[in-house]
Formats: sequence, C-alpha cells, structure tokens
Amino acid sequence: MFRFFPLVFIVQAFCVYHAYKTKAEQKWYWLILFFPLIGCGIYLYHHFYNRQNLAKVTEGIKTTVDSSYTTTKLEKELDFADTMDNKMALGDHYVKIGRIPEAVQLYESCLEGFNHDNIDVLKRVVVACYMNEDYLTAIKYGDKANQDKEFFKSEEKSAYAWSLYETGEIERAEKCFQDMNISFTNYSQRVEYGKLLQKEGRFEDAKKLLTEMAQEYNQMEPREQKMNKPLAREIQQMLSVGN
Repeated sequence: MFRFFPLVFIVQAFCVYHAYKTKAEQKWYWLILFFPLIGCGIYLYHHFYNRQNLAKVTEGIKTTVDSSYTTTKLEKELDFADTMDNKMALGDHYVKIGRIPEAVQLYESCLEGFNHDNIDVLKRVVVACYMNEDYLTAIKYGDKANQDKEFFKSEEKSAYAWSLYETGEIERAEKCFQDMNISFTNYSQRVEYGKLLQKEGRFEDAKKLLTEMAQEYNQMEPREQKMNKPLAREIQQMLSVGN
C-alpha cells in the first residue's frame, strides 16, 4: 500500500497547484488536502472530464514532477556553492514556476559589489518586480538599467514601461515604448506599445502601429513568418479591438 503514496502525493500536488492557478474555491483545497484519494479524484473529474483534458492532466502531472525535481536540484546546488550563477539559475526557475518574491530576493542578492550594476541581473529583477506588482521597485532598477545601451531596446524594458504606466507616469511609459518603436524589429515591445495605446483609448494610433507591423510581417521570409506566427495572430486580434 505504501508504494502508492508517492503517486498520490504527486497528484495531490498537481491538484493544489491547478486550484491555485485557476483560483478555485476554498472547498477544493480542503477536499484535496484532507481526502487525497477521493478528493483528487473528484477534483480531476470535475475539472477534466474529457479525453483531451485528461491528456492535459497527465502532462500537468509530469510538469509538476519535473518542476519539483528541478527546484530541489537547483536549491541543493546553491546550498553547495553560493555563487551568482547558481542564484541566477534558481531565480530564473522560480520565475518560471511562479515563485516570484523568492526570485526577486535572489536577483537582488546578486546586485552586490562589482555586480551592483550587472545588466543581466537588472533586466531580470525589473521583470520579476513587475510580475510581483512591485512597480516602484521595478522602476528603481529600471532607472538604473536604462543607463545601459543593452537595456535601451530590450524586451525587459517593456516591464519597466508598464511599471511607469501603473504608477501614473504615462508620458514616461509612452516615451519608453516610442524609443523601441523601430520598423522591422522589436516586435514584442511594439505589440506592448499597441496595448498601451488601446488601453488609453487611442485606437487610431494603435491601429496605425499594428497595421504597420502586419505589413512588415507580410514582407518577412517564410521561415521568419513561421517563427513569428503567434505574434501575427496577436496583432490581428488586437486590430479587431476598437473597430
């Protein structure tokens, strides 16, 4: 009987994680935690009742197992050697699995001594702080990173711009996006700029920007079009807004 405990624990961990991500009602947590076998069975049946969703559950459980293994491995590596590389690796993994506050702490601990202005760390901490809705801290590090040319047109700068927007500094936020609005490049940043324009009700300006990007997509080589297909789909969806 005891050999089944690890599997039950894995399924239970997945159910709790899924409940958290989907903001499920409190009753599901009690059912999953106090009645693992029955509770998880009911939860899975309720939320994943067809074959397609069942396949997603299987993949989700695999991801949970792999994630737990990777987390433990990276944490042990950091315990063994407290290096910047190990902190960054664990921080990146924490971001990936949604443990943002812990990622921020690790990134901040890297910004010491000779690395106080390390642009790779600064870019990561700006994004992590934005994801953590700590916009003022994101701006603090973004101001510092903005002095580096590598940050000027980076994707991470979008998090800096949105942090400015969230704190009411709309003109500065738009200036950040305008700096990155360069034809035939910076597509993700320009899409974010389009979102800001739409959020401000400036649908004509957004339409003009998005139409330009759609035309640029049509001029790409087939291989490049394939790589940017999700982006083109998002652009078309955004073009339908405000029409």
